[in-house]
Amino acid sequence: MNIGNVHQLKAEIEKQIIVSKHDVILAKEFLLTNQDNKINVLELMKTFVQNQNIQEPTKFLLEENEKENIKVSARYISIHLAYCEAVWSLIGSNSFIIENTDSKNYSPLSLGVKIHYYSEFQSNTLEFDELKIRLPFFIHRAFSMRQSSKETYLFTEPDLTVFKDFPNVDEEMKEAFRDSLKCFNNDLYRPAIVMAVTALEGAWIQLGLVLYELAKEKFGFDQTKYESKIDYLKGVTPITRKVEDINKFYSDYTHWFKDISDKTEINYKHLNKFKEWSNTVLGNRNSVHYGVEPITELKYEAVYAQLLSFKRYIFDLSKLFQSAKDELL
Repeated sequence: MNIGNVHQLKAEIEKQIIVSKHDVILAKEFLLTNQDNKINVLELMKTFVQNQNIQEPTKFLLEENEKENIKVSARYISIHLAYCEAVWSLIGSNSFIIENTDSKNYSPLSLGVKIHYYSEFQSNTLEFDELKIRLPFFIHRAFSMRQSSKETYLFTEPDLTVFKDFPNVDEEMKEAFRDSLKCFNNDLYRPAIVMAVTALEGAWIQLGLVLYELAKEKFGFDQTKYESKIDYLKGVTPITRKVEDINKFYSDYTHWFKDISDKTEINYKHLNKFKEWSNTVLGNRNSVHYGVEPITELKYEAVYAQLLSFKRYIFDLSKLFQSAKDELL
């Protein structure tokens, strides 16, 4: 790379500016878990950038370490933009309130990178005017969030609770749970349960598929029976019957699954508890049908507690799934 002027340098930096969804989520979590109810937006931004170990661009010469200088500058700008997006997203979701709407209460965020012209030997500021974002000086945590537990107000931002640490959850299950949280946040409690059950079904079925595959590959489970079971799990049979079948298979062949049971600390007794809990929430899901009453009352507190349980049980089912999958390697 041979950069001869500041305009070319700016263009190269702009090409590498990437605001990732991951960075925005990190910024949201950082803002939400801050202990202060009143936040100095710009000051906290500095702390956030430091916590991400983002290197601040220093003065540099044109035609010297160009690639590294451009990379550092682009990353530095990208993380600031992610923070700005997170601030406005949390304001839009009513997690935070602007102190007031007076224009004087806003400060333009200037994203500048200082460079040193090789040919002129003088300092100049490179400005990215098109990326300037106006931010409020101060934001306040919404009053309805202040008396709630941390997990409660995190539910107002679905990105922070959707399988963030679940590497074994596929995209379809993630999407179903996102939709569930969106319903919950809009007081649609029955649809919230319906969509959460969709994710739960996925966790059970993927577990069943890998258990039968492990049985076939490692322990000589009959090929014909295997194919029949796979078709059964992928078919239209009610999920309650599939859950019963998977639970029974795990319980009947504990000697086959001892290693994954020991590794995950989820034995057949634990899985049976998962089954019993699943039957309860599956019963609530059936209340979507006309004339069918839910097993438990579908109000805010009850559904909130159930959604927390969904996270826990889906995580455990996914952990068992991954352990079985690892045995196949």
